[in-house]
Amino acid sequence: MTDFDNVVRLAELIDRVDKSELPEDVQELERGLAKLNPTYLHALVMVSKAIHEGKGYHITTDNPETVRAVLAFAAHLGAKVEINEALKADDGTTRILLHPPTKQ
Repeated sequence: MTDFDNVVRLAELIDRVDKSELPEDVQELERGLAKLNPTYLHALVMVSKAIHEGKGYHITTDNPETVRAVLAFAAHLGAKVEINEALKADDGTTRILLHPPTKQ
């Protein structure tokens, strides 16, 4: 299982926990989140959850590694991506807007 597949699995698990709050699901989620490394993978879990729910999501970061990871993960999900150049600040932050894939 790739890191991206694991992120999607954890996002699905969040949905299960939100609906059922079964102790074994909560424990599995806690263990899974604790194992995520590097820390930007936590953000990807939230991206996956939003996209899975048909919602958009945005991330603002000054970390080039995070930008690369988010763009790669968006491609993995088939999500549409906008990089809002107008919001790029002098401090080097980038705002990435992610949208669910277009249904065909």
